[in-house]
Amino acid sequence: MRQLRRLLSVLVMAVTIVGMSMTAFAQESVSGAGGNGSITIENASKGIHYTIYKIFDAKVNAEGTSVAYTKKDISENPYFKKDSAGNITATEDAYEAGSKEQLSEGAIAWIKENGKEVCSETSDGSILKFTGLPYGYYYVTSTLKDGGMIMVTSVAKDAQIVDKNSKEPQWTPGDDGNAGGKSIVLDDGKQVKENNVSIGETVHFRLQINTSNYVADKQIKEFIIEDTLPTGFDAAKITSVMIEEEPLEQFENTTFPVTIPWAADEGENGWKNLYDTGAKITIDYTAVLNDKAVIDGEGNKNSARFSWNYTTEEPGKSSIEDSTTTDTYAVVIQKVNEKGEALTGVEFEVPFPVQAEEESGVYTVKGGQTGTGKVKAGSDGAVVIKGLKMGDYRVTETKAPEGYNKLTESFLVSAEKIRATRTDASTYLDENGNVTESETETKVTYTNADFAAKVKVVVNKSGKLLPGTGGTGEMIFTVSGVLIAIVAGVVLLNAKRRKRIV
Repeated sequence: MRQLRRLLSVLVMAVTIVGMSMTAFAQESVSGAGGNGSITIENASKGIHYTIYKIFDAKVNAEGTSVAYTKKDISENPYFKKDSAGNITATEDAYEAGSKEQLSEGAIAWIKENGKEVCSETSDGSILKFTGLPYGYYYVTSTLKDGGMIMVTSVAKDAQIVDKNSKEPQWTPGDDGNAGGKSIVLDDGKQVKENNVSIGETVHFRLQINTSNYVADKQIKEFIIEDTLPTGFDAAKITSVMIEEEPLEQFENTTFPVTIPWAADEGENGWKNLYDTGAKITIDYTAVLNDKAVIDGEGNKNSARFSWNYTTEEPGKSSIEDSTTTDTYAVVIQKVNEKGEALTGVEFEVPFPVQAEEESGVYTVKGGQTGTGKVKAGSDGAVVIKGLKMGDYRVTETKAPEGYNKLTESFLVSAEKIRATRTDASTYLDENGNVTESETETKVTYTNADFAAKVKVVVNKSGKLLPGTGGTGEMIFTVSGVLIAIVAGVVLLNAKRRKRIV
């Protein structure tokens, strides 16, 4: 009987018999086998399928002091043996070599072949209870790991076990085209690993973690979540922390790290799990991209990591890092004449607010604001604008260099990813001073060792252009022409009169 009790306490999937007073459960599976017994699995892993096999029938004597098991003759069975009183014990072959807990592959195969599958259920992550079980000796297994055996009898008809074979907590995988783990949430709700914004704009981040209550036989006490933002971002501001659908309001408007209690110490009753195993942690937070952001290149990468501590003194463990990248770009407007020589004194209007930097001709975008901006070329004839999100922007020349014609039309500049850390751009002009794709003798170069930028060469030509149609100049020319015609008519008329007099 002593050997039997030891066998019954061995749960290869690391399940442990607990107290008999478990009252709350969220998921019930009725076996339909017509019995009065039950097996309750606490800490059942979400999405894991549990199956119960009945190996032997059980019968308790009237005094409740002994249990007899019935089964067809097992005298040739290498894994179990029965004595004259009907008590069944396991042989050494029932276990892996050197173990008194891990069932051997042969024993498990015999159980599945000779036992009867009574019921099975996929856990929703809450406490899982199998009811309607006849008294007997059962084997409990799951798709997570082969399990162990437990007794259900009239003296202990409600068996309770704790599944301690949960997977380690991990970042949630992506699904339906959305990134999991650490992600960036776009305006349309899509979750991605990379995005691009203008400096001054706010980025919405999200962390998603699939938890567990145990790792092997160690119970998790708390989770610690950290996010390390690079210098290109202002401090993170947490907007919400959710455990499944439950908000933890105490974390709103705070910053990292976030420590979430996961089990409560109830003294003599031990530690009690506060949430279902597999419950998902979701943390939403925002951060503003600032003027220290990396331009193009590898972008602004920031990483998150979570860790956990156990209810014992054993050291906890940390997850792998998960990261996202936010890009921002730069454009350069290079002003030259027909010979490719730099021109200064030129000014432009751009369709976004800007902040001038100390260096002449260098500006930073004021993202998140509306309006236009004024920029002026530096001593090298270049206007550098940093911190633009990807796109085309229309620029208007408002002042031309002295002695040169002001452009009559606006033009586009493009902010795009170059995947470089410096700028080495070359542009060619043809014999008329127009930009051409072909290599010519007139070459305009721009170099910047600090970051990559898309360069737009804009040519101003010397001389005076005739006014365009519809302007004040047209009116002046029209009036002047009419006056000249009138004067000519008067002169011609007077000449004719003189001839008549003569």
